[in-house]
Amino acid sequence: MGKRAIALLLTLLLVGLVQLQAQNSTIVLGKDAGWSDLEQNSNLTVQPGRQGFKDLALGTNEYSVDPKTDVLLHFDTTPITDAADRWTLVGGNISTSTNVPRLGAGAAVFPPGGDGIELNAAPDSLFGPGTESGSFSIEFWIYSIGGQQDATILSWSGATFSAGKPVDQKVRISITDDRLTFAFSNFFISSPDPPESVVISGVRHLIPRTWHHNLLRFDATTGLMEYLVDGRPEAITYATTTGNEGGTVFLPYAGRLSSSHVYLGTSFHGMIDEFRIEKRVVDTPNLDIVADSRGIAVSRVFDLQYAGTQLANIQSQYDTPGDTAILFFYRMGNRSNGTDVLDEDWTQFFPGTDLLHAAKPVLGRFLQVRAELLPDGPHLLSPSIHSITINYIPDLPPPPPVKLVARPGNGTVTLQWTSVPEADVKGYLVYYGDRPGQYFGTDVAQGFSPIDVGNVNSVTLTGMQNGKLYYFAVAAYDKSGLSHASVLSQEVSARPLRVY
Repeated sequence: MGKRAIALLLTLLLVGLVQLQAQNSTIVLGKDAGWSDLEQNSNLTVQPGRQGFKDLALGTNEYSVDPKTDVLLHFDTTPITDAADRWTLVGGNISTSTNVPRLGAGAAVFPPGGDGIELNAAPDSLFGPGTESGSFSIEFWIYSIGGQQDATILSWSGATFSAGKPVDQKVRISITDDRLTFAFSNFFISSPDPPESVVISGVRHLIPRTWHHNLLRFDATTGLMEYLVDGRPEAITYATTTGNEGGTVFLPYAGRLSSSHVYLGTSFHGMIDEFRIEKRVVDTPNLDIVADSRGIAVSRVFDLQYAGTQLANIQSQYDTPGDTAILFFYRMGNRSNGTDVLDEDWTQFFPGTDLLHAAKPVLGRFLQVRAELLPDGPHLLSPSIHSITINYIPDLPPPPPVKLVARPGNGTVTLQWTSVPEADVKGYLVYYGDRPGQYFGTDVAQGFSPIDVGNVNSVTLTGMQNGKLYYFAVAAYDKSGLSHASVLSQEVSARPLRVY
């Protein structure tokens, strides 16, 4: 076998290898690749998912801080911090769980027989010494193990003066026989009357090992105190001189002799999430688990290198429990400003759809994918995405021209080759030089090597030195441009002479 035949065989093997590799080109979002390739991530979070990886899901509807927030504990991380940056953790030994939080990334776990946590309330808070407050709301999610007879959710103690004598004050939220009781001992005042004690208890038993939302709200304009469980009224009472609607309203007051320390979860066995005190009446309890709006994830712009790259399919592993849904989109084009594909609309697709054999192939250099996650009607469930896999076929460079021949003349060499039989071939590059395999020539009238001769299969080079031996090779390029040229053809040589 001659050297040229061997070179041609190696070239064909190389082209075949590149084509084989091109069939397996993929981009993966999720799984062990994570979600770092997301350019936009609105109203979404990552959560524990399949096979130990992170899934993409709707963000949970955590409470947010507002000007009336006294304290807000998300229990997402340890150590425990107040999202309102008002209360501080003094002590306590609890952990947070990311497995079954009600909202957000975690919930506080209180082991049996534990001491809970100790917090220092802000000076102007509901439990700040010497602070007279107006309307307030205390709310939290609770997950009780059940069968507890005297567990404390919250406790505070203080003292005030009445008729010149100190009077003990206590606030305690406790759970007995799976029912909650809110007891305010000497906590409400209305001069010149002595301090008022108010107790309000639930009627129904809370189901053990189930999350329940508890809201106690006090309206300082009417004296009405309401207790709601999971958004439904459970009990009402009045902090007024008549004990009913009407009469003088008693207002909450933490005496100057009071402690600012508040204890959560003493001897309680279970979990607490999203503990919040607001200095206002919370009109509508926040019971939605997932946010009210759709979540949107948009990938970064993937540069697939060449304009003729073809999208084969986009697959996804995902879950849509209940009435949740996920909408998938892609867009593909040949121009990008670095952050967005220009002049291309989003196209909706169903994961796994065969795009390779579509009536109109999906071609382009730049690609983005988009997913919109939609909650169910009650906003209790979220869809989740485990992974998105993009399969595409890169636009391969054309094969090299074959049957290259060189015919010398007087200061000229005419090259001829067989055209590459591909529809998107746009032209050919002619390489030349004075040593084998070194195509750095500069002395041809048509220009330095390589010369773009356009979409022809023969060319006559002029201005060459007679008697000098030249070496030539030709490459084809397609619509993706000169940078997308084929490997070189076999090499040929010729020596121009005056005798021609």
